[in-house]
Amino acid sequence: LTIAGPIIDGRLFDEKIQPFLNDEIRYVGLVNHQEKNDYFARSACAILPFRGEEPFGVVNIEAMACGTPVVGLANGALPEIVDQGVTGYLAETEAELPGLIQRAMALSRGAIRKRVMERFNIGLVAQKYLSLYQRIGISSKAP
Repeated sequence: LTIAGPIIDGRLFDEKIQPFLNDEIRYVGLVNHQEKNDYFARSACAILPFRGEEPFGVVNIEAMACGTPVVGLANGALPEIVDQGVTGYLAETEAELPGLIQRAMALSRGAIRKRVMERFNIGLVAQKYLSLYQRIGISSKAP
């Protein structure tokens, strides 16, 4: 298990994570974009148990763009991003997460990448924004 990202709560990290770190469970801290992509590409599954109301979930999309299935909590926008049984699985509670990891690892990495590219490629996203702006009356022309 590789854990990456900032330490938000030092006491929580020291009490709940640090004691479990060893050769098989490691914390690598903040990683740059290339390192993050490398970790996702080599991962069997991305476990992203965000408790907060994630407004979009770009990390989930980055993982899926590498063909990596996602397991996380069904908070915020994630139910709109993760296709249950196609790109990963979402749980209502943390206790459900371990049971979903093996299921997610059996998903097709090719199908995960294909699905995320169908839904979130930059050209498609830009076109959807343009259509929305036109529909609500915002001009696409610069002032």
